[in-house]
Amino acid sequence: DVASFEIISHDTIIPNFNSSSGAPIRCALGVLTCQVAGSTTITATHSEGYTKSTSFTVAQHSINGISISMPNATIYPGDIVQLTANTNPIYASDKPESYTWSSSDESIFEVNELGQLIAKKPGTTTVKLTSTNPSYSTSKSVTVASVPATSITIIPSEITIGVGDTARLSVVFEPLNATEKDFSWSSSNTRYATISRIAGSTDGLLKGVKVGSATIWATTPSTLTTASLSARCKVTIVEKYSVRFYDWDGTLLKSQRVLKGSAATAPVDPVREGYTFTGWDKDFSNVQSDLTVTAQYEQIVTPPTPESITVRLDPQSCSSWSNVYLYAWDQTQIAGSWPGTKVSKDADGWWSYTFDSSVTSANIIWNNGIGEQTIDIMDVTQSTCYDLDTDVYPYEVLVVDCPKIATALDEVLSNSTPKAHKVIKNNTLYIILPDGSKYSATGQKL
Repeated sequence: DVASFEIISHDTIIPNFNSSSGAPIRCALGVLTCQVAGSTTITATHSEGYTKSTSFTVAQHSINGISISMPNATIYPGDIVQLTANTNPIYASDKPESYTWSSSDESIFEVNELGQLIAKKPGTTTVKLTSTNPSYSTSKSVTVASVPATSITIIPSEITIGVGDTARLSVVFEPLNATEKDFSWSSSNTRYATISRIAGSTDGLLKGVKVGSATIWATTPSTLTTASLSARCKVTIVEKYSVRFYDWDGTLLKSQRVLKGSAATAPVDPVREGYTFTGWDKDFSNVQSDLTVTAQYEQIVTPPTPESITVRLDPQSCSSWSNVYLYAWDQTQIAGSWPGTKVSKDADGWWSYTFDSSVTSANIIWNNGIGEQTIDIMDVTQSTCYDLDTDVYPYEVLVVDCPKIATALDEVLSNSTPKAHKVIKNNTLYIILPDGSKYSATGQKL
């Protein structure tokens, strides 16, 4: 027989029976495990049918405090660790309604409302846990460990600078989350190059002193647990030369100082009216001395405007003609079908016809429209004046000097007429006569 007695929840006893009933106690193979507080009846049944029952009461297990548990691992800056709030005893029935987490030094780590510890920097401080209803508190000391560097590198690892120039050097630590970053700068030869720490930064300011070479070192201190690390940057100090870019008229376009052996940077291509920029007069891709570089141009040549062909006929040589026509052709008719275009007299009283400027060559026949004509005058390519030779038929033609214009040109060339002058426009010569009239150099009145 088992008498009725009191046990505590989650305790384990070994009775002499092999079955159970009721929620508070579980019985298997004669082992009773108390689950929750409450009362139940245990009945044992013999294989021959005998039974025996007894009552059990499982008492409530009351909380008497709280505690913090966390993974047993080293914590480094940047880690996120889940903390756990526990009751004492762990199976207490009256668990708190809520918990509050806090850190004594949030510069080392923070703890959020989910109990996640967020490590920031090396150091040791306390995490505190507070419960409500019932109210308890506890704390735990937590250390965030330092991350030693395994290697360091100077960026850049090699550099060329000019005498008097400066450059900025940086140090990169591996791993990237290393927290031990103390180091010092030094130069192997301060006669050629110096290095100093830039205020408010770990970067170094490199300065070239004289032509030569030096090695810049970054070195970490050794400790009881870590060896010293070092990195180097090879520095070459060279002369600098002046490169000046000038335009065609002597205007300074750009001036710069360039390392020996380096390339200068040209200014934006200059613009000169009437010219095309073609480049620079010197190579500046490998500067070895002071240079003066001048812009080069080619003049934009505008083709002259084709001068229209004017043909003229002396009226005295054809005085019997009341009207004069000009028939012209090349591949096709130019001045209309036969007898052609009726022409009129110009200011000098000559029969005159001017072709369109697109006509550069023509075959012509002078005629009176009623049966009299000249021979075919072939391949007329410039302005020409004609006389008729009426001794033969079809009439022959003579090329003669054009009236008045030839005299005017002679006057201009001999400077016998001061008021007459010549004008050149678009590479074409024009003659301005004393009366203001304008003629081309070939005699065409404009």
